[in-house]
Amino acid sequence: MRMMWVLVALAVGYSALLGGMYVGQRGLMYHPNDRAPMPAAYGLADMAAVQVPAHDGLKLHGWWKAPREASLPTLLYFHGNAGNLDDRAGRARFLIDQGYGLLMLTYRYNAGAGGAPSEEALIADGRASVDWLGQEQAITRDTLVLYGESLGSGVVSALAGEGRAAAVIIDGGYDSAANVAQAAYPFVPAKWLLKDKFDNAAHLARAEGVAKLIVHGARDRIVPPSRATALYQAAAEPKRLEILENAAHSDLYEHGMVDLLRDFLAETFPQ
Repeated sequence: MRMMWVLVALAVGYSALLGGMYVGQRGLMYHPNDRAPMPAAYGLADMAAVQVPAHDGLKLHGWWKAPREASLPTLLYFHGNAGNLDDRAGRARFLIDQGYGLLMLTYRYNAGAGGAPSEEALIADGRASVDWLGQEQAITRDTLVLYGESLGSGVVSALAGEGRAAAVIIDGGYDSAANVAQAAYPFVPAKWLLKDKFDNAAHLARAEGVAKLIVHGARDRIVPPSRATALYQAAAEPKRLEILENAAHSDLYEHGMVDLLRDFLAETFPQ
């Protein structure tokens, strides 16, 4: 009898754990940050702070710089789930110093925008951002590059699968958020509980003709390198995978990403 009650207690506790993870999963996945940093405060006075309309009328806080020449690519950059634009100021400095155009956006749950995160909403915001670049800045598909860092890879993979850009760069990305969650929480059926699955592999499998650069750190403990390899294997041609031996999750620019990105864009957009 005592054993039966122990098993019942374990079952109830496990069910409560599953229920709590299901209800609170977006709190684990998305990390709101209310700051709306201005580029000039981070050495980027040559960039403009912009408010890009989201799909439902919210305003997405971003930093914008037009390309030095119309023939140079413009990058639409979506960052990871934590932090804000100021955490990527060094990356922005490098990208605009190359002459590339850059729209670096934060999410609807950041910078006081007042939005709630979900896969559907973030991807819809991505579409609205592409539209803003076309309508307000005359940036066409032929020179547009989608850049997704970690979580952001889920947004740009979906847009690439819809043929909205000429190229896509995946920085610390994954084949699906469901597979990353399952690896992180092997004691629960995480991939079945996850609401926002971000199936990047399926999206990039449809992105035929879109040039792809997938870069990952061999020492990444947040998104295992195997997830980047699986994404590469699923992606349609043309594609390139680079695993940086000494890099982890957020330090790719310190271990060779700079040269890889510059070479990839030079090959994709010859001048």
